[in-house]
Amino acid sequence: MLAVEAGQVFRAGFLFYRADNGVWLTEGVSPDDLTFQGSVQDHDL
Repeated sequence: MLAVEAGQVFRAGFLFYRADNGVWLTEGVSPDDLTFQGSVQDHDL
């Protein structure tokens, strides 16, 4: 699972919007603002 460093993204000037279905959206996220959470198994790829 990927996690977004939302604070860093926000401080970089991106705004977040909550869609009607509850999902948070933004214009873009740099790969530097993503971190892996948990473990990834080969069969999960």
